[in-house]
Amino acid sequence: MLSFSVTRATGSAGALLGTDGVVVHLLGEHQAGIAEVFARSGAPRFTTEQGWSRFESGEPWLPDAPAALRCRILERTPVGSSTLVLAEVVEVRLGPAATPLVYRDRTFFSLVGATPLP
Repeated sequence: MLSFSVTRATGSAGALLGTDGVVVHLLGEHQAGIAEVFARSGAPRFTTEQGWSRFESGEPWLPDAPAALRCRILERTPVGSSTLVLAEVVEVRLGPAATPLVYRDRTFFSLVGATPLP
């Protein structure tokens, strides 16, 4: 199981709240660029150039990510101005090993020496 919070109900966040399944990626530090693209409103997403593929069930996934967790959404609970989502992991795909990418205080970090990434 995993949980995450969605702040808006419009755009891609709204689409996420309207679906039965999601894929959560655990990214490597080499993927800070794609994480930044997904953090920007209106940026191109799920393009061939970004390396996306699809699960047999249709959800997009990044084969280059250290891990992709295909999940089935079980609950959506309004909490203040956000929605808390509870999801069951139904499939795990492991990619190449990589140093984890971490996001904290609006900055991406590598866990090696806790160095902020450019």
